[in-house]
Amino acid sequence: MGIHHDGSVTLAAAVGAHRMSVDGYLEGWQIDSSAIECGLADFMALIRTTADATHNDEYEVRVGIEWVGEQPLTILTTDSHSFMYDGVSTPLHRYTPIEMTVNAVEPALDYFWHVHDLAQDSVNQGGISNVRMIQPPARGDQA
Repeated sequence: MGIHHDGSVTLAAAVGAHRMSVDGYLEGWQIDSSAIECGLADFMALIRTTADATHNDEYEVRVGIEWVGEQPLTILTTDSHSFMYDGVSTPLHRYTPIEMTVNAVEPALDYFWHVHDLAQDSVNQGGISNVRMIQPPARGDQA
């Protein structure tokens, strides 16, 4: 984590090269979409907790993915048998950062949907249309 001269904060997390089987790992340019989702959920939980402690409510969020090497970034999902699948992946030579203004003190269900939407936007760039891990209740339901 780094704090910049303008007061913004950079938070980095490793989400690539995870174990894919008992004897194998994904390459550094391959990212399981659920790892992106979990990283974003943790990040957004940190924002909500910070807002509660500091009494700040609005945050500008910018999410990006960086990798090294010559291979394009590939975001993977799982098939109906829970095996890693890249058949819908769009190789990315550049990941466009996603920016969002977040009201961290809004009602829990609304915040949950912001987390979902940020995760969806994040994996959509790589051709993944469905968020697998973050499943808020319908917008009309009250949690």
